[in-house]
Amino acid sequence: EGESWLKLTFLFLIPPLIIQIYYREPYPWYFIPFIGLGALLIQSKKIAILLSGFSLGAMLRYAPYLYQGDYGRQVVNMQNLLFIVPIVLITLLLVLFELKKRLKLPMV
Repeated sequence: EGESWLKLTFLFLIPPLIIQIYYREPYPWYFIPFIGLGALLIQSKKIAILLSGFSLGAMLRYAPYLYQGDYGRQVVNMQNLLFIVPIVLITLLLVLFELKKRLKLPMV
């Protein structure tokens, strides 16, 4: 029963996160509650893997600014790309593994 409350809390954190990202930008510290709850939901490997993608994307997001030292248009575009790509790749991998499992495809 405790794990179901954690999952519900995890889901309730999503709308405020989306709103903050819409009005500002995806700052890495916005994902701290997700990473914390994800650590408590470690039995769910899918959540742990997805959170790894968010964590990697959030950390990589600062790299262009640290390299360039400003927030020019090119830096902002690279920040967004470095944030989104790990999340999309991890999500696609999770979907592919789930499809493989459901379709009972042989291991390659």
